[in-house]
Amino acid sequence: MKKSISFIMISVLIIALAIIAVNTHNPSEPTPQNIAAKESKNSSTIDEEMPKKEMRGMWVSYISLDMSNTDRSESAFREKLSTIISTAKENSCNAIFIHVRAFCDALYKSEVYPSSHILWGTQGAFENYDALQIIIDECKNENIEVHAWINPFRIKTSTSGFELSSKNPYYEMNKACVEYGDGIYLNPASKDARNLILSGVKEIIENYSVDGIHFDDYFYPTSDESFDKEEYNRYLKSCKSQSDAMPLTKWRQHNVNLLICDVYRLIKDYDNSIQFGISPQGNIQNDLDMGADVLSWTECLGYVDYICPQLYFSLKNPALEFKAGLDKWLEMSFHKNLKFYVGLGVYKAGTDADSGTWLDESDILKKELEIIRNQNLDGYILYDYNAMISENAQTEMANFKDAL
Repeated sequence: MKKSISFIMISVLIIALAIIAVNTHNPSEPTPQNIAAKESKNSSTIDEEMPKKEMRGMWVSYISLDMSNTDRSESAFREKLSTIISTAKENSCNAIFIHVRAFCDALYKSEVYPSSHILWGTQGAFENYDALQIIIDECKNENIEVHAWINPFRIKTSTSGFELSSKNPYYEMNKACVEYGDGIYLNPASKDARNLILSGVKEIIENYSVDGIHFDDYFYPTSDESFDKEEYNRYLKSCKSQSDAMPLTKWRQHNVNLLICDVYRLIKDYDNSIQFGISPQGNIQNDLDMGADVLSWTECLGYVDYICPQLYFSLKNPALEFKAGLDKWLEMSFHKNLKFYVGLGVYKAGTDADSGTWLDESDILKKELEIIRNQNLDGYILYDYNAMISENAQTEMANFKDAL
């Protein structure tokens, strides 16, 4: 009898210890899914209580911010910004996605990157005002969100037309960079390169009250096998067998995914309200070929808060119609918290783009907006500010505004 009681007591003790162990387990390698678990649970409750807000965004590229035709003073920058904000308001935009880093540089005070030639003429030149802080202050006054738009990997291209500063990370991190054609890029396979990008995101969210961090479609600049042949061969040698190795395209997607997951976790650990999203190309296969794993980003928690494919197509584009392109995206699996925005190509309005089909009608953007709303999607972003004020797009934009 005593042995039976002792056996029962020991069994109960073992079960209790097992329950405690399960409840206190904390994985050392978080997955994208459990990275986002806590904030997803909280945000889903908020989303159920809050009415849906349509995103009405406008991209402002570094080209739109170029100060080469002015005296590069703060007053000249403020004047340019005032016109940008006025355009946003006139078109009922509630958010701007503004280029703050296009070439491993900064339109803000940075300890990681040199100042941008876009505003100050020479990369690394002394910045006598904080452009991003001014942008935030002025946009907040007008109740317009500010999303900091970043090209994560691009350092220089063949058409950049500027000299790299001696302070550019390229010179200290040469082994983390790839020179391809006439361009220079951070190598997505390099952990040092990814950490540099993380450092840049970190200083933005810690020092500026941005509403979001935004990546565009520039990841691997090419599908050419020679771009990172040395790194891929090194990876193959590290695999136990060829059957364990990822094909080149999958390996590249994995490298980019490591960055995307880390950026998401960094942002959410600091402030869950800051949004992180990506605007990939409208053609899904092109994205996958260039290392952008849009299938995982949309399906799995822990990568992005929103996706905004660049569906810059007319309604009759012979290569890919707008509706057909959108339908391909909507066939994908979306995680429950993902917001889906659509990038609209204002820059094609009134031109002979897409085999001249933009000249067939003058309300294409309006009809595309109607399609977006009929699908009950979360909104759109217009590309871009320069196009919106161009003569070519005026009739299209007037018709578009009528639908707002």
